Amino acid sequence: MIIRSSTHSFFTEFDAVLVEETVLLRFRSHPEERRFRRERDFLYELADAAEREKRFQDLHSKWFLQLALHRPIVETLQEYPSLTRAARSCRVSRTSGAEQETADLHDLYDPNEPGPGPQRAILIRVRPERLLDTTNLVSWLHRELLYLADIVDPEFGYQRVFPLPQAEATRANLVRERYRVLWNTWVDGRLFGRGKLGEAARECTRQEFLATFAMLGLEAENWFERLWESERETHAGLLTLASEPRASLPVPSGSPASAGVCPLCRFPSFDWVEESSPVLPDLEKEIRSDFPNWRPDQGLCRQCADLYRARLAASVF
Repeated sequence: MIIRSSTHSFFTEFDAVLVEETVLLRFRSHPEERRFRRERDFLYELADAAEREKRFQDLHSKWFLQLALHRPIVETLQEYPSLTRAARSCRVSRTSGAEQETADLHDLYDPNEPGPGPQRAILIRVRPERLLDTTNLVSWLHRELLYLADIVDPEFGYQRVFPLPQAEATRANLVRERYRVLWNTWVDGRLFGRGKLGEAARECTRQEFLATFAMLGLEAENWFERLWESERETHAGLLTLASEPRASLPVPSGSPASAGVCPLCRFPSFDWVEESSPVLPDLEKEIRSDFPNWRPDQGLCRQCADLYRARLAASVF
């Protein structure tokens, strides 16, 4: 079932299976259920299988529109004109689990439509139950679509591949997780400012931010507020903060004017664990399992020390 935009060529297509299952769920104990069942039962009498299937799809599409089950997605998409201008269409399909519900951008190649490169499409995967819970559906959609709007914004400069070629795998995962929390905070802050999220969502996001960036100490709260209220960020800026949070803090008196490069993660850092630190003897064996040539006199950044200390603690259990 296709619903076309009234303003330009953008259209939204709902998968037939999702439409059917959503309508059937909606009609449980619905005032119009008996009427719907009569119309549907009549179609079983059609002998031609192809015609019967087409009539079923037409019936489900008709009631899907009459019940306005399409409206939350179509109307929420209209609030993101930069996204609908950057994509040719949106396809909404069914998924079975809440953890599989996503919204993403995909490149489409159409041999019948010559042009410079692929065209983008928005792909939304939801459960039929989600379409019946309008309030939660719209909140979820705003989050997902604002992420996609950031991705197509050239000023944000998003890159799907993180430039972390020299980072140890566990370190790279840590940076990605911090980046996720930073971006999530910025997304939720803007939605909160637009009245799309409430105080409970703000506190939940704040607690996640403070836990993730506990290494910033008292500055973590200030960083949260700054990001929460920000209207303009960049992918590179968020990635820099995710890679080396402490480097964003004011340099303490007596610190070097420029950051050194950690021999493990190869990121610049102002915050070092020196050879004389009592934590190094405990970490030395764990570090050398990944970096056989590392020596304590080379030092390491506080981030890597925290990472190996956490790994060592986890290995005890």
